[in-house]
Amino acid sequence: MKVEKLAKLPVEKVSHNEKITKKVFIRKGQIPRLMQYAQASFPPGEIADAHSHPDMYEVFTIHKGKGLMVVDNK
Repeated sequence: MKVEKLAKLPVEKVSHNEKITKKVFIRKGQIPRLMQYAQASFPPGEIADAHSHPDMYEVFTIHKGKGLMVVDNK
């Protein structure tokens, strides 16, 4: 069992936009075939440029606010 407290996880920058931050719950290699499980925070108006991860899935949960996400041009 792995127990993490969100408030105690360090804030890290994401590789594709230094203004977007994340807190990683599970890192690559800790669970087989799982890249990571993290919480990302986007400042108002911030955009993550179009990119893809051919070797993984991403799961998004919006806790507060709203936004627009485009996946496969939809």
